[in-house]
Amino acid sequence: MFGLYGFGFIMSGLTIIFTKTASFSFILNYFFLFFTGAIINIEALPSYLQIISKTLPLTVWIFLAKDITLTGLSLSALLTGSRLWLLGLNSACHFTAGLLFFKLVYSHSKKSGILKQY
Repeated sequence: MFGLYGFGFIMSGLTIIFTKTASFSFILNYFFLFFTGAIINIEALPSYLQIISKTLPLTVWIFLAKDITLTGLSLSALLTGSRLWLLGLNSACHFTAGLLFFKLVYSHSKKSGILKQY
């Protein structure tokens, strides 16, 4: 969930810029449905889309959840393996990128006076 907060910051920044972001929200929802492996198997995607898909924090979490439920991966094996740490690093990168985008948009909007109309 930590990585998804970064996407929330991106949506917040887009809301400051465009004020009506319902269409962005729907696009992001469909993007997550198709590219996280929730609807389609990721191996069915072209190779360049697989690379994009495997960088999303939800995709990594879905793979971990499948391994835990289907193969019986234990908690100790999960904690000693590198996949959980990679998920944490991936989520931290998405969170940081979203926060930086929001701060950039927010500081630009304060300088240009966009926020005075709210």
